[in-house]
Amino acid sequence: MKKGMVLLTGFLIIFCMFLTGCETASNDSKKSNIDTSSKSESAFINISSEVFTSDDNGNVTIAGMTNPNAKIYLMEQTTTFAETTADDKGKFTLGVTIQDEKQATLIAEKGKETTEKAIILFLNDSAQLNADKERKEQEEKSANEAKELKNKNNQEAKDNAKSISYQMLNKNADTYKDEPYYIKGKVVQAIEDSGTTLMRVNVTDDGSGYYDDTMAVLYDGFTDAVEDDIIEVYGTIYGNYTYETTIGGEMRIPGLNAESINIIK
Repeated sequence: MKKGMVLLTGFLIIFCMFLTGCETASNDSKKSNIDTSSKSESAFINISSEVFTSDDNGNVTIAGMTNPNAKIYLMEQTTTFAETTADDKGKFTLGVTIQDEKQATLIAEKGKETTEKAIILFLNDSAQLNADKERKEQEEKSANEAKELKNKNNQEAKDNAKSISYQMLNKNADTYKDEPYYIKGKVVQAIEDSGTTLMRVNVTDDGSGYYDDTMAVLYDGFTDAVEDDIIEVYGTIYGNYTYETTIGGEMRIPGLNAESINIIK
């Protein structure tokens, strides 16, 4: 009887050890599966070259392999100028149009993982000629538009000079602040300081060569105009300008922010 009890007890002990071992193995297996599933897939990019040349129209095609369904971005410095998504086999094709050479970065993003490659986009000879021609045409168009706008503003300035008299400005130039305006007159004083020019200009000709009615002309830059020169000025009305006289008093005169100064004589 005692011998039977000993055998039964031993059997129970071995059986418990077996169950404990199975549970531990099962837990280790689950932990291993969790660890494996928590690891992100590393992102990668495979391309045939790091240099791509456009067709005659400046179109560049970039093709390669990456992770399935990864996001692909093409960036120049901090600007993204093209993007796509790879298919379920990892194939991607990205098309862009360029007007000059670009040093760019190709980026693949898969989950939280990213990788990147530096690439260069070139224009072929025909595309370069087309881009240069288009750039020149755009520059000429912009120059013509700027010239037309300047002529329009100058005409408006001359029209205002006829309708807004010196007496009206001298009364309170602040009323006409920022209005386009034109003057022709004789330089009484010209001072340059810290990249700016301040002139006092008499703007009313009595017909005998004597000029009266003083305005202040403020110009952001330098001019060859000096005292006694006859000049014409296009700009916008500054408003009331106050300066200190040589005897310590204050004088208020109309002011003009100059945009262009032409020396007549």
